[in-house]
Amino acid sequence: MKASRLGTVFDTTVLILAAGILTVIFFMRIPVAGATIALDWIGHHAGVTGWDLVYGVESALRIPPWSALLLVPVGKLPMQAGWGVVAFLTFATVTLNLAWNRLKGGAFMLFGLLLALGFPVVRTIVDGNIEFLIIAGLLLLEAGLLLRQPLLPALGAPLAPTKPETISKADRKTR
Repeated sequence: MKASRLGTVFDTTVLILAAGILTVIFFMRIPVAGATIALDWIGHHAGVTGWDLVYGVESALRIPPWSALLLVPVGKLPMQAGWGVVAFLTFATVTLNLAWNRLKGGAFMLFGLLLALGFPVVRTIVDGNIEFLIIAGLLLLEAGLLLRQPLLPALGAPLAPTKPETISKADRKTR
């Protein structure tokens, strides 16, 4: 690998890590007690906090075990830090959708910003949904088909049908 290419990869990696850290710090400062934000992540977090996945009414964890295992490292973080990681991963997977297009420079930045700040993405993040797993699965399926790499669709196929579901607190009380 050429030195200029290695420098670009290093710079990109540092920028991505910095963006992730800033996102986590931002979400750690948002008060969620008594609010109606991050409700889905609160439920998922309760199910993946320990190394044993907890399915049931108390945790509200309703995703396949292979997807939940991917969330266990995030579940080890404090709830709001985990919410920040989930938000960052959502931003990352949504903007990766643009990488397959032929957008360059300013156009890529503009469309990435518009896509990441669109209502569906913002609503997903505010609720603490983990739809980034589905998006990542679909991206892996597409990449595998385009690049003719059978391992990528094999990794994406279990993630693509992951539909996170939680039970609201009102529903929990009635069950």
